[in-house]
Amino acid sequence: MHTEQELLKLWANDEKRREFIKNYKEWGIWFTVPVLDLTFFKYDLPGGSMVIAMEYLREPYLSERNNGNGESFASAKFYLQRGKHFNPFSSSDHEMAGWLKDLKESLSKEQRQRDKHCKKCGSRCLRYKPDGSITCTACLAPVQ
Repeated sequence: MHTEQELLKLWANDEKRREFIKNYKEWGIWFTVPVLDLTFFKYDLPGGSMVIAMEYLREPYLSERNNGNGESFASAKFYLQRGKHFNPFSSSDHEMAGWLKDLKESLSKEQRQRDKHCKKCGSRCLRYKPDGSITCTACLAPVQ
C-alpha cells in the first residue's frame, strides 16, 4: 500500500494512472479460484473503495499475437467497488483512470486543507465555521 502522498505522485497524469492499473500484479494476489483458473488482485483506495483485477486465461486461437501456436494467454478485467457490495460490471482502463483522477483531485484538495496555516502566527490549529470562513484558534485571526 502507498501513502496518500505516494498515490498523488503515482496518479500524476493519465499515463501514470493507466500504468498503475496495468501493473495490477504489484498489488498482490487477493485470492484464486483454481478450478476456473482465476486470480484476483485488489488495491484498497483511500475512502473505502477498491480496485479489483480479475486475471483469467483466454482460450487459444490462432493469430499473430501468439505466433499461431494456439497457447492460452492471461487477460484481465477490472472492477471498481465503491460500496459494501460487489458490482459485477467491469470497467475499462479509461474509466478506471478517470475514477483515479477524480480521487487524486479529492486527495489533493484534502491535502491543501491540511496544509493551511495561520499567516500571522503560523499555527495549524484552525477552526472551520459553517459559513465557510476559517479562523486561527491560537490568535483568532482570519485565515485565507
